[in-house]
Amino acid sequence: MKGLRYLAYLAFAVGAFIFWSLFYMLVLGAFPFPVEPECALEPGGCPPPSAWEQLFSLVVIFGTIPLTVILFVFFRLWVRKRLGLQDQW
Repeated sequence: MKGLRYLAYLAFAVGAFIFWSLFYMLVLGAFPFPVEPECALEPGGCPPPSAWEQLFSLVVIFGTIPLTVILFVFFRLWVRKRLGLQDQW
């Protein structure tokens, strides 16, 4: 039972890493390698991001770790409940 619990925790960590990596690349456009934006070839260049886009990026970047920790706390409680390892008060 104990090994299964830790395997679930490890699966959560790997899943969170993969999810946030894909989220940063596909939604925020932050690639780990140099990429030319689509509008780079236009004469005027790329327009600056709007205030809403900047705010969204800021909230997502600084909210990644707290959100993942909160989700892990609830995931941990769910795993312990499913395996019958609830804390006795």
